[in-house]
Amino acid sequence: MSGKPLLLPEVFRVASLKTGLTKKQLYVAELHTRERHRDEDWASYGNALRVLADKAYSDLEEKARERLALTRFLAHIGNPQVAFGVRQKCPETVEAAVVAMHNRT
Repeated sequence: MSGKPLLLPEVFRVASLKTGLTKKQLYVAELHTRERHRDEDWASYGNALRVLADKAYSDLEEKARERLALTRFLAHIGNPQVAFGVRQKCPETVEAAVVAMHNRT
């Protein structure tokens, strides 16, 4: 095997072979375990969760997928005061939650 990094489709193929999971199941697992990277801003993190929710739950309506992404997003706000302030705004989308985070200051 060469030192080249695997492309995403190859990663899914390898992971599927090793775990026996389907692509959809891998997307579900990634959605529920995805953490925000140290250098990742909240908007990018929220977008990544939205993309994963779309891929993991493509059979659900868009509003339901958005809600799943939003739930994961809210669960990963580490500062309890910030999390409370964002939840108090009752955001219905990830984008609205990101805006609420930025408007707290």
